Amino acid sequence: MEKTIRRAAAVMIALCMILAALPVTAVFAEDGGIDIGYLTEAMKAAIREHAADIDVSGMGIAEEKGQEVLEKLLETCHAYNFAYSGLNYRYIPGGNVTKLAISYKMNREQLNAAFELIDGTIDSIVAGMPVDGEIYEKLLYAHDWLTVNTHYDTNDTTHSVHDAYQLFRDGTGVCDAYTAAFMLICERLGVPCEKVSSEQMVHAWARVQIDGEWYHVDVTWDDPVSDRMGYARHDHFLVSDAMIKTLNHTDFEEGYCTSDRFDSAWWRNTESQVVFIDGDAYYGGVNDGKVYRVSGADQSVSEIWSTNATWKAYSHGENSIWPQKYVSVAARRGMLLANTASSIVKIDPETLETETVLEPQLENKDIYRLFTDKNGVIRYVAAADPNGGSDTVYELEDDFVLCGDLDGSGVIDTVDLTLMRQYLADAGTEIDAAAADVNLSGVIDTVDLTMLRQYLADSSVVLGAAA
Repeated sequence: MEKTIRRAAAVMIALCMILAALPVTAVFAEDGGIDIGYLTEAMKAAIREHAADIDVSGMGIAEEKGQEVLEKLLETCHAYNFAYSGLNYRYIPGGNVTKLAISYKMNREQLNAAFELIDGTIDSIVAGMPVDGEIYEKLLYAHDWLTVNTHYDTNDTTHSVHDAYQLFRDGTGVCDAYTAAFMLICERLGVPCEKVSSEQMVHAWARVQIDGEWYHVDVTWDDPVSDRMGYARHDHFLVSDAMIKTLNHTDFEEGYCTSDRFDSAWWRNTESQVVFIDGDAYYGGVNDGKVYRVSGADQSVSEIWSTNATWKAYSHGENSIWPQKYVSVAARRGMLLANTASSIVKIDPETLETETVLEPQLENKDIYRLFTDKNGVIRYVAAADPNGGSDTVYELEDDFVLCGDLDGSGVIDTVDLTLMRQYLADAGTEIDAAAADVNLSGVIDTVDLTMLRQYLADSSVVLGAAA
Protein backbone atom coordinates (compact mmCIF):
# COMPACT_ATOMS: atom_id res chain seq x y z
CA MET A 1 0.00 0.00 0.00
CA GLU A 2 1.28 3.41 -0.94
CA LYS A 3 1.24 6.22 1.61
CA THR A 4 1.48 9.97 1.18
CA ILE A 5 3.38 12.58 3.13
CA ARG A 6 2.19 16.15 2.62
CA ARG A 7 3.85 19.47 3.33
CA ALA A 8 1.81 22.65 3.70
CA ALA A 9 2.62 25.77 1.74
CA ALA A 10 3.35 27.62 5.00
CA VAL A 11 6.21 25.23 5.69
CA MET A 12 7.64 25.83 2.23
CA ILE A 13 7.67 29.58 2.71
CA ALA A 14 10.01 29.08 5.64
CA LEU A 15 12.44 27.20 3.42
CA CYS A 16 14.81 28.43 0.71
CA MET A 17 13.29 31.02 -1.59
CA ILE A 18 15.38 30.30 -4.70
CA LEU A 19 16.05 27.92 -7.54
CA ALA A 20 19.62 26.62 -7.77
CA ALA A 21 20.90 25.90 -11.26
CA LEU A 22 22.09 22.33 -10.75
CA PRO A 23 23.31 19.92 -13.43
CA VAL A 24 21.38 16.82 -14.39
CA THR A 25 23.83 14.04 -13.75
CA ALA A 26 23.26 10.67 -12.06
CA VAL A 27 20.58 9.73 -9.57
CA PHE A 28 23.27 9.06 -6.96
CA ALA A 29 26.06 11.40 -5.96
CA GLU A 30 29.66 10.24 -5.60
CA ASP A 31 29.25 9.82 -1.86
CA GLY A 32 26.36 7.43 -2.38
CA GLY A 33 23.71 9.99 -1.49
CA ILE A 34 20.94 10.99 -3.82
CA ASP A 35 21.91 13.58 -6.44
CA ILE A 36 19.30 16.28 -5.95
CA GLY A 37 20.42 17.84 -9.25
CA TYR A 38 18.64 15.14 -11.20
CA LEU A 39 15.43 15.53 -9.25
CA THR A 40 15.62 19.31 -9.42
CA GLU A 41 15.72 19.24 -13.20
CA ALA A 42 12.91 16.69 -13.29
CA MET A 43 10.75 18.83 -11.03
CA LYS A 44 11.39 22.01 -13.02
CA ALA A 45 10.45 20.21 -16.22
CA ALA A 46 7.33 18.78 -14.58
CA ILE A 47 6.22 22.21 -13.36
CA ARG A 48 6.62 23.69 -16.82
CA GLU A 49 4.35 20.92 -18.11
CA HIS A 50 1.87 21.37 -15.25
CA ALA A 51 2.41 17.69 -14.50
CA ALA A 52 0.63 16.31 -11.44
CA ASP A 53 3.51 14.13 -10.32
CA ILE A 54 6.99 12.80 -11.05
CA ASP A 55 7.62 9.06 -11.17
CA VAL A 56 10.69 8.36 -9.02
CA SER A 57 10.00 4.68 -8.38
CA GLY A 58 13.20 3.65 -10.16
CA MET A 59 15.48 6.08 -8.37
CA GLY A 60 16.00 4.10 -5.20
CA ILE A 61 14.95 6.80 -2.76
CA ALA A 62 14.45 5.00 0.55
CA GLU A 63 11.40 5.87 2.60
CA GLU A 64 13.53 7.33 5.40
CA LYS A 65 15.18 9.67 2.88
CA GLY A 66 11.85 10.98 1.59
CA GLN A 67 11.55 13.91 3.96
CA GLU A 68 15.15 14.99 3.35
CA VAL A 69 14.66 14.84 -0.42
CA LEU A 70 11.38 16.73 -0.20
CA GLU A 71 12.83 19.60 1.80
CA LYS A 72 15.86 19.85 -0.45
CA LEU A 73 13.65 20.04 -3.52
CA LEU A 74 11.56 22.75 -1.92
CA GLU A 75 14.86 24.59 -1.50
CA THR A 76 16.29 24.09 -4.99
CA CYS A 77 13.01 24.68 -6.81
CA HIS A 78 11.61 27.51 -4.75
CA ALA A 79 11.98 30.06 -7.56
CA TYR A 80 9.01 28.28 -9.11
CA ASN A 81 6.92 28.75 -5.97
CA PHE A 82 4.67 31.16 -7.85
CA ALA A 83 3.38 28.09 -9.67
CA TYR A 84 2.78 25.50 -6.98
CA SER A 85 1.09 25.49 -3.59
CA GLY A 86 2.28 22.18 -2.26
CA LEU A 87 4.61 19.23 -2.75
CA ASN A 88 4.33 15.78 -1.25
CA TYR A 89 5.83 12.36 -1.75
CA ARG A 90 4.30 8.89 -1.86
CA TYR A 91 6.08 5.74 -0.77
CA ILE A 92 5.68 2.04 -0.15
CA PRO A 93 6.00 1.35 3.60
CA GLY A 94 9.37 -0.23 4.23
CA GLY A 95 10.32 0.41 0.63
CA ASN A 96 11.08 3.36 -1.61
CA VAL A 97 9.51 6.64 -2.58
CA THR A 98 7.41 6.15 -5.70
CA LYS A 99 6.14 9.60 -6.68
CA LEU A 100 6.59 13.28 -6.03
CA ALA A 101 3.20 14.97 -6.37
CA ILE A 102 2.75 18.68 -7.13
CA SER A 103 -0.30 20.84 -6.46
CA TYR A 104 -0.63 24.14 -8.30
CA LYS A 105 -1.77 27.69 -7.64
CA MET A 106 -2.51 28.15 -11.33
CA ASN A 107 -4.25 26.24 -14.04
CA ARG A 108 -2.27 25.23 -17.11
CA GLU A 109 -3.24 28.32 -19.12
CA GLN A 110 -2.29 30.68 -16.31
CA LEU A 111 0.99 28.86 -15.76
CA ASN A 112 1.88 29.07 -19.45
CA ALA A 113 1.20 32.81 -19.37
CA ALA A 114 3.40 33.21 -16.30
CA PHE A 115 6.30 31.37 -17.90
CA GLU A 116 5.82 33.37 -21.09
CA LEU A 117 6.26 36.58 -19.10
CA ILE A 118 9.27 35.27 -17.17
CA ASP A 119 10.99 33.79 -20.20
CA GLY A 120 10.28 36.86 -22.31
CA THR A 121 11.69 39.18 -19.67
CA ILE A 122 14.83 37.10 -19.31
CA ASP A 123 15.15 36.93 -23.11
CA SER A 124 15.13 40.72 -23.15
CA ILE A 125 17.69 40.96 -20.35
CA VAL A 126 20.05 38.49 -22.00
CA ALA A 127 19.67 40.24 -25.37
CA GLY A 128 20.91 43.48 -23.78
CA MET A 129 24.06 41.92 -22.34
CA PRO A 130 27.44 42.58 -23.98
CA VAL A 131 27.58 39.94 -26.72
CA ASP A 132 31.23 39.01 -26.27
CA GLY A 133 31.48 40.08 -22.67
CA GLU A 134 32.98 38.07 -19.87
CA ILE A 135 30.49 36.22 -17.71
CA TYR A 136 30.98 38.68 -14.85
CA GLU A 137 30.04 41.51 -17.24
CA LYS A 138 26.84 39.70 -18.18
CA LEU A 139 26.05 39.18 -14.51
CA LEU A 140 26.80 42.86 -13.87
CA TYR A 141 24.27 43.76 -16.56
CA ALA A 142 21.68 41.51 -14.89
CA HIS A 143 22.45 43.02 -11.48
CA ASP A 144 21.99 46.55 -12.79
CA TRP A 145 18.84 45.66 -14.73
CA LEU A 146 17.27 44.48 -11.48
CA THR A 147 18.42 47.40 -9.35
CA VAL A 148 17.26 49.96 -11.92
CA ASN A 149 13.97 48.39 -12.98
CA THR A 150 12.64 47.01 -9.69
CA HIS A 151 12.14 48.29 -6.16
CA TYR A 152 11.89 46.77 -2.71
CA ASP A 153 8.38 46.13 -1.46
CA THR A 154 7.96 48.31 1.62
CA ASN A 155 4.17 48.32 1.61
CA ASP A 156 2.98 46.79 4.89
CA THR A 157 0.00 45.22 3.17
CA THR A 158 1.99 43.63 0.32
CA HIS A 159 5.30 42.93 2.04
CA SER A 160 5.08 39.33 0.92
CA VAL A 161 6.19 39.28 -2.70
CA HIS A 162 8.75 36.48 -2.62
CA ASP A 163 8.79 35.23 -6.21
CA ALA A 164 10.40 36.18 -9.48
CA TYR A 165 7.15 36.11 -11.42
CA GLN A 166 5.61 38.97 -9.46
CA LEU A 167 8.90 40.86 -9.42
CA PHE A 168 9.19 40.68 -13.22
CA ARG A 169 5.49 41.43 -13.66
CA ASP A 170 5.03 44.27 -11.17
CA GLY A 171 8.58 45.46 -10.53
CA THR A 172 8.44 44.98 -6.78
CA GLY A 173 9.40 42.30 -4.26
CA VAL A 174 11.45 41.46 -1.19
CA CYS A 175 14.90 39.86 -0.99
CA ASP A 176 13.65 36.39 -1.93
CA ALA A 177 12.13 37.78 -5.12
CA TYR A 178 15.29 39.68 -6.10
CA THR A 179 17.35 36.57 -5.43
CA ALA A 180 14.98 34.29 -7.34
CA ALA A 181 15.02 36.58 -10.36
CA PHE A 182 18.81 36.78 -10.37
CA MET A 183 19.05 33.01 -10.03
CA LEU A 184 16.73 32.44 -12.97
CA ILE A 185 18.88 34.73 -15.12
CA CYS A 186 21.95 32.76 -14.04
CA GLU A 187 20.16 29.55 -14.94
CA ARG A 188 19.58 30.89 -18.46
CA LEU A 189 23.28 31.79 -18.72
CA GLY A 190 24.35 28.37 -17.46
CA VAL A 191 26.04 29.90 -14.42
CA PRO A 192 25.96 27.80 -11.22
CA CYS A 193 24.04 29.76 -8.63
CA GLU A 194 22.75 29.03 -5.15
CA LYS A 195 20.76 30.84 -2.53
CA VAL A 196 22.40 32.05 0.69
CA SER A 197 20.29 32.78 3.75
CA SER A 198 20.71 34.28 7.17
CA GLU A 199 18.13 33.60 9.86
CA GLN A 200 19.67 36.27 12.03
CA MET A 201 19.27 38.89 9.28
CA VAL A 202 15.96 37.45 8.02
CA HIS A 203 17.50 37.88 4.59
CA ALA A 204 18.44 36.00 1.43
CA TRP A 205 20.89 36.61 -1.39
CA ALA A 206 22.79 34.58 -4.01
CA ARG A 207 26.21 33.16 -4.64
CA VAL A 208 27.50 32.41 -8.13
CA GLN A 209 30.36 30.35 -9.44
CA ILE A 210 32.84 31.84 -11.93
CA ASP A 211 35.89 29.87 -13.07
CA GLY A 212 35.42 27.41 -10.24
CA GLU A 213 35.19 30.03 -7.48
CA TRP A 214 32.09 31.23 -5.63
CA TYR A 215 31.11 34.87 -4.99
CA HIS A 216 28.28 36.57 -3.12
CA VAL A 217 25.76 38.73 -4.99
CA ASP A 218 23.19 40.64 -2.95
CA VAL A 219 21.08 42.58 -5.44
CA THR A 220 18.60 43.63 -2.76
CA TRP A 221 21.11 45.54 -0.67
CA ASP A 222 22.47 47.24 -3.78
CA ASP A 223 19.01 48.69 -4.50
CA PRO A 224 18.26 51.50 -2.02
CA VAL A 225 15.16 51.63 0.17
CA SER A 226 13.16 53.76 -0.38
CA ASP A 227 13.71 53.42 -4.09
CA ARG A 228 15.76 55.98 -5.99
CA MET A 229 15.32 55.26 -9.67
CA GLY A 230 18.55 54.88 -11.60
CA TYR A 231 20.61 54.41 -8.45
CA ALA A 232 22.63 51.19 -8.42
CA ARG A 233 25.19 50.41 -5.77
CA HIS A 234 27.75 47.69 -6.46
CA ASP A 235 29.01 47.03 -2.93
CA HIS A 236 27.57 43.50 -2.81
CA PHE A 237 28.33 42.29 -6.34
CA LEU A 238 30.80 39.38 -6.62
CA VAL A 239 32.36 39.68 -3.18
CA SER A 240 34.09 37.23 -0.88
CA ASP A 241 32.99 35.93 2.52
CA ALA A 242 35.45 38.30 4.13
CA MET A 243 34.19 41.35 2.29
CA ILE A 244 30.49 40.73 2.71
CA LYS A 245 31.06 40.33 6.45
CA THR A 246 32.47 43.86 6.50
CA LEU A 247 29.17 44.92 4.89
CA ASN A 248 27.20 43.65 7.91
CA HIS A 249 26.16 40.27 6.56
CA THR A 250 26.08 37.69 9.32
CA ASP A 251 24.96 34.17 10.14
CA PHE A 252 25.49 32.57 6.74
CA GLU A 253 27.32 29.43 5.69
CA GLU A 254 30.94 30.44 5.18
CA GLY A 255 33.74 28.67 3.36
CA TYR A 256 32.32 28.85 -0.16
CA CYS A 257 33.24 32.37 -1.25
CA THR A 258 36.93 32.46 -0.35
CA SER A 259 38.27 34.16 -3.51
CA ASP A 260 38.86 37.92 -3.32
CA ARG A 261 39.34 38.24 -7.09
CA PHE A 262 36.64 40.89 -7.46
CA ASP A 263 36.75 42.54 -4.03
CA SER A 264 38.52 45.60 -5.46
CA ALA A 265 36.92 45.51 -8.93
CA TRP A 266 36.31 48.74 -10.85
CA TRP A 267 32.52 48.61 -10.41
CA ARG A 268 32.94 49.39 -6.70
CA ASN A 269 33.57 52.97 -7.88
CA THR A 270 30.10 53.67 -9.25
CA GLU A 271 26.62 54.17 -7.89
CA SER A 272 25.10 54.45 -11.33
CA GLN A 273 24.08 51.93 -13.93
CA VAL A 274 26.98 50.49 -15.92
CA VAL A 275 26.37 50.55 -19.68
CA PHE A 276 28.10 48.67 -22.48
CA ILE A 277 28.92 49.98 -25.96
CA ASP A 278 30.94 48.02 -28.52
CA GLY A 279 32.51 45.80 -25.88
CA ASP A 280 33.52 48.59 -23.51
CA ALA A 281 31.88 49.42 -20.18
CA TYR A 282 31.09 52.98 -19.08
CA TYR A 283 30.14 54.38 -15.69
CA GLY A 284 29.91 57.56 -13.68
CA GLY A 285 32.31 57.79 -10.76
CA VAL A 286 31.10 58.10 -7.19
CA ASN A 287 30.58 61.82 -6.53
CA ASP A 288 33.57 62.89 -8.64
CA GLY A 289 31.84 64.32 -11.74
CA LYS A 290 33.66 61.98 -14.13
CA VAL A 291 32.80 59.32 -16.70
CA TYR A 292 35.07 56.31 -17.05
CA ARG A 293 35.60 53.69 -19.73
CA VAL A 294 36.67 50.10 -19.04
CA SER A 295 38.22 48.34 -21.99
CA GLY A 296 40.40 45.47 -23.10
CA ALA A 297 41.07 42.05 -21.67
CA ASP A 298 42.90 43.68 -18.77
CA GLN A 299 39.83 45.81 -17.93
CA SER A 300 41.87 49.00 -17.95
CA VAL A 301 40.01 52.04 -16.64
CA SER A 302 40.38 55.50 -18.18
CA GLU A 303 38.67 58.83 -17.55
CA ILE A 304 36.98 60.10 -20.74
CA TRP A 305 34.89 63.08 -19.57
CA SER A 306 34.34 65.32 -16.57
CA THR A 307 32.24 68.31 -15.56
CA ASN A 308 32.90 71.36 -13.44
CA ALA A 309 29.19 71.78 -12.73
CA THR A 310 28.00 72.26 -9.16
CA TRP A 311 24.90 70.78 -7.53
CA LYS A 312 23.00 73.22 -5.35
CA ALA A 313 22.01 72.37 -1.78
CA TYR A 314 18.64 74.11 -2.00
CA SER A 315 17.59 73.16 1.52
CA HIS A 316 20.70 74.83 2.99
CA GLY A 317 20.32 78.25 1.44
CA GLU A 318 20.26 79.97 -1.93
CA ASN A 319 24.03 79.96 -2.43
CA SER A 320 24.84 76.58 -0.87
CA ILE A 321 26.28 73.79 -3.00
CA TRP A 322 27.13 70.15 -2.42
CA PRO A 323 30.85 69.31 -2.44
CA GLN A 324 30.12 66.16 -4.46
CA LYS A 325 29.36 65.90 -8.18
CA TYR A 326 26.63 63.45 -9.21
CA VAL A 327 27.30 62.14 -12.70
CA SER A 328 25.81 58.96 -14.13
CA VAL A 329 25.49 57.52 -17.62
CA ALA A 330 22.99 55.97 -20.02
CA ALA A 331 23.27 54.40 -23.45
CA ARG A 332 21.03 54.06 -26.47
CA ARG A 333 21.86 52.92 -29.99
CA GLY A 334 25.59 53.24 -29.50
CA MET A 335 25.31 56.73 -28.02
CA LEU A 336 26.71 57.49 -24.56
CA LEU A 337 25.04 60.12 -22.43
CA ALA A 338 26.02 61.71 -19.13
CA ASN A 339 24.44 64.34 -16.91
CA THR A 340 25.59 67.55 -15.33
CA ALA A 341 23.49 69.30 -12.69
CA SER A 342 21.43 71.07 -15.35
CA SER A 343 21.96 69.28 -18.67
CA ILE A 344 22.28 66.02 -20.55
CA VAL A 345 25.40 65.62 -22.65
CA LYS A 346 25.97 63.19 -25.52
CA ILE A 347 29.49 61.75 -25.76
CA ASP A 348 30.75 60.08 -28.93
CA PRO A 349 32.51 56.92 -27.67
CA GLU A 350 34.99 56.97 -30.56
CA THR A 351 35.97 60.64 -30.83
CA LEU A 352 34.90 61.71 -27.31
CA GLU A 353 33.31 64.78 -28.87
CA THR A 354 30.43 66.11 -26.78
CA GLU A 355 27.13 67.80 -27.49
CA THR A 356 24.54 69.15 -25.06
CA VAL A 357 21.24 67.55 -26.02
CA LEU A 358 18.99 68.85 -23.24
CA GLU A 359 18.89 71.71 -20.76
CA PRO A 360 15.57 71.29 -18.95
CA GLN A 361 13.97 74.09 -16.98
CA LEU A 362 13.92 72.75 -13.41
CA GLU A 363 12.76 74.80 -10.44
CA ASN A 364 14.86 74.24 -7.30
CA LYS A 365 16.01 70.88 -8.58
CA ASP A 366 19.13 69.46 -10.21
CA ILE A 367 19.73 66.29 -12.22
CA TYR A 368 21.12 63.55 -10.00
CA ARG A 369 20.74 60.38 -12.04
CA LEU A 370 20.50 59.25 -15.63
CA PHE A 371 19.68 55.72 -16.76
CA THR A 372 18.34 53.48 -19.52
CA ASP A 373 15.23 51.60 -18.46
CA LYS A 374 14.10 48.09 -19.44
CA ASN A 375 12.38 49.41 -22.56
CA GLY A 376 15.48 51.21 -23.79
CA VAL A 377 14.05 54.60 -22.79
CA ILE A 378 16.51 57.11 -21.37
CA ARG A 379 15.28 58.75 -18.18
CA TYR A 380 16.73 61.35 -15.87
CA VAL A 381 15.96 62.08 -12.24
CA ALA A 382 15.68 65.62 -10.93
CA ALA A 383 15.58 66.31 -7.20
CA ALA A 384 16.22 68.95 -4.56
CA ASP A 385 18.97 66.83 -3.03
CA PRO A 386 20.77 63.51 -3.64
CA ASN A 387 18.98 61.59 -0.89
CA GLY A 388 15.63 60.93 -2.56
CA GLY A 389 12.20 61.92 -1.37
CA SER A 390 11.78 64.73 -3.90
CA ASP A 391 12.65 62.75 -7.03
CA THR A 392 10.88 63.46 -10.31
CA VAL A 393 11.62 61.14 -13.21
CA TYR A 394 11.54 62.45 -16.78
CA GLU A 395 11.79 60.71 -20.11
CA LEU A 396 14.44 62.03 -22.48
CA GLU A 397 12.83 62.40 -25.88
CA ASP A 398 15.80 61.67 -28.07
CA ASP A 399 16.54 61.70 -31.77
CA PHE A 400 18.88 58.71 -31.73
CA VAL A 401 16.51 56.42 -33.62
CA LEU A 402 18.30 54.14 -36.04
CA CYS A 403 15.77 53.29 -38.72
CA GLY A 404 15.39 49.53 -39.06
CA ASP A 405 16.80 48.79 -35.59
CA LEU A 406 13.55 47.50 -34.12
CA ASP A 407 15.11 45.90 -31.04
CA GLY A 408 17.30 48.87 -30.12
CA SER A 409 20.52 46.85 -30.28
CA GLY A 410 22.36 49.48 -32.32
CA VAL A 411 22.69 47.06 -35.24
CA ILE A 412 20.26 46.33 -38.10
CA ASP A 413 20.17 42.58 -38.61
CA THR A 414 17.91 39.57 -39.19
CA VAL A 415 16.55 39.88 -35.66
CA ASP A 416 14.97 43.17 -36.71
CA LEU A 417 13.54 41.57 -39.85
CA THR A 418 11.97 38.81 -37.75
CA LEU A 419 10.50 41.38 -35.36
CA MET A 420 9.04 43.30 -38.30
CA ARG A 421 7.34 40.16 -39.59
CA GLN A 422 6.03 39.35 -36.12
CA TYR A 423 4.71 42.87 -35.64
CA LEU A 424 2.85 42.80 -38.94
CA ALA A 425 1.29 39.50 -37.88
CA ASP A 426 0.57 40.72 -34.35
CA ALA A 427 0.65 44.42 -33.49
CA GLY A 428 1.20 43.48 -29.86
CA THR A 429 4.81 42.51 -30.60
CA GLU A 430 7.16 44.85 -28.73
CA ILE A 431 9.25 46.97 -31.12
CA ASP A 432 10.58 50.49 -31.46
CA ALA A 433 7.82 51.90 -33.66
CA ALA A 434 9.89 54.88 -34.79
CA ALA A 435 12.63 52.55 -36.00
CA ALA A 436 10.11 50.26 -37.73
CA ASP A 437 8.69 53.05 -39.91
CA VAL A 438 11.68 52.88 -42.24
CA ASN A 439 10.04 54.86 -45.07
CA LEU A 440 8.75 57.60 -42.71
CA SER A 441 5.16 57.16 -43.90
CA GLY A 442 3.71 57.22 -40.43
CA VAL A 443 2.46 53.67 -40.85
CA ILE A 444 4.27 50.39 -40.30
CA ASP A 445 3.35 48.12 -43.18
CA THR A 446 4.67 45.66 -45.76
CA VAL A 447 6.50 48.47 -47.54
CA ASP A 448 8.71 48.86 -44.47
CA LEU A 449 9.23 45.09 -44.40
CA THR A 450 10.28 45.07 -48.05
CA MET A 451 12.69 47.96 -47.57
CA LEU A 452 14.27 46.31 -44.54
CA ARG A 453 14.66 43.03 -46.43
CA GLN A 454 16.28 44.94 -49.33
CA TYR A 455 18.65 46.72 -46.95
CA LEU A 456 19.85 43.43 -45.46
CA ALA A 457 20.55 42.16 -48.97
CA ASP A 458 22.15 45.43 -50.07
CA SER A 459 23.29 47.93 -47.43
CA SER A 460 23.33 50.75 -50.00
CA VAL A 461 19.53 50.86 -49.73
CA VAL A 462 18.65 53.98 -47.74
CA LEU A 463 16.42 53.55 -44.72
CA GLY A 464 14.75 56.57 -43.18
CA ALA A 465 13.73 57.97 -46.55
CA ALA A 466 10.55 57.78 -48.60
CA ALA A 467 10.17 54.55 -50.56
